[in-house]
Amino acid sequence: MKSIIRFEYGEPIELPFSLQEEQRFKEYLQKMWQNRRFLDEYAAENHSKTPFFHWEQGAFFPRNYVGFVKFGDWVIEVYPKIFAQNPPSRGEMLRHLFFYLHYAEPQQYAWQAQKGGGEALPNAWEFYQKMMLRQIKTYLSQHLYQSYETKTQALPFLRGRLAVMPYLKNSLSNGKWQDTVSTHQSLQSDNAVNQLLKFTLKQWQTQNTDQAINELLLELIFALKEVKDRHFTLREAQTIPVSIFAREARQVLDICLYFLENEVASLGNISSQNFVWLVPMERVYEKFIIGFLQTHFPSAEAKWQNPSYLAKTKIGEKPVFRIQPDIYLPHQERIIDAKYKLRNTSLGQAQGGVASEDMYQMLSYGLAKQCQEITLLYPTAYGTEPFLSEDFEVKGGFLEDKSISVRAVDLDITQKASSEWKVNLEQLLITQFEKIIF
Repeated sequence: MKSIIRFEYGEPIELPFSLQEEQRFKEYLQKMWQNRRFLDEYAAENHSKTPFFHWEQGAFFPRNYVGFVKFGDWVIEVYPKIFAQNPPSRGEMLRHLFFYLHYAEPQQYAWQAQKGGGEALPNAWEFYQKMMLRQIKTYLSQHLYQSYETKTQALPFLRGRLAVMPYLKNSLSNGKWQDTVSTHQSLQSDNAVNQLLKFTLKQWQTQNTDQAINELLLELIFALKEVKDRHFTLREAQTIPVSIFAREARQVLDICLYFLENEVASLGNISSQNFVWLVPMERVYEKFIIGFLQTHFPSAEAKWQNPSYLAKTKIGEKPVFRIQPDIYLPHQERIIDAKYKLRNTSLGQAQGGVASEDMYQMLSYGLAKQCQEITLLYPTAYGTEPFLSEDFEVKGGFLEDKSISVRAVDLDITQKASSEWKVNLEQLLITQFEKIIF
């Protein structure tokens, strides 16, 4: 397996594909884009050209999507731009990414931040597989889904309700009055969810050449030995009902669906050995911020904002100029806008690295929402010192005696590798947010 490592909006490169392979690669990405159930929550924009990446005269440009694409023997890995200046190991970058996803939850998976430092990993595809298989192993050992099924059977005691006609026909007529034929609800682990999981694991096994991963797959398949074998199409898998209370089962179902979606998109091309997992990082960052606030600062009552409009047309009063601030803190009457960009040092100290368009946007938010306190949250590049917080005040004109205060803050969202990096990063973020919101 060969890897290509890039960063968002990095320098263009030419992929080591033939013209035929490149065309197949683009077709595969297009199919996955069209079936992007995993991106529905982002209301992702439509692309008439090849999605996820930008292409120009054979050159390949990463855009705003991070993750990886496995295509044949190649794994193309794209990491957040905050790591581009001082790249750590890929293990560290992946652990940070899944830490953000754990709070952002762009899919229904229970993304788990992994412990440990930055040990060498062959590629993101192996990391992804190991993480998903560990998730499945936890499900099988602790949360195995059991569904109620109606069963009618002869028992030495009455359970549920008596099945009158079968009892008369099969028991009384044969002098076996004690065999009460009962119709009852029984919890069964041999259900559609677990049958789909077993089918997916077997499909996964046939497509894998890594010995360690195959051993884990065999272990998981053996744990489902009581579950019958069944073939599933993607359409059949998509119709499997799961109780809203069975969170872990829904997570496993999503893993299976995502695997099958990739497999279906690969048919007719090189093989079913392809896999794409890419998410738009700016949306992950926004959702990570509100998810972290809601988890660690519930009293702040951070709320995701609904879109509104700045103006209406005079004729017809049609709303125009759509805006959508990210987060609102009602008790403080404050807007928090998560800006997934690095503050620009070339803009000079007076502007504090804040782009003019960012300030104009914040003023429109303040006017539309009648909010006087706004905080801009920028991420800090890995291995660098945060910018100093910068305060701005807009007053006068039609604001009269009121003003709009805008504070630009760099948020350090990374942590050097250590045995307790996750705990340390959470505490670092809590300390920063305590200063920001209180």
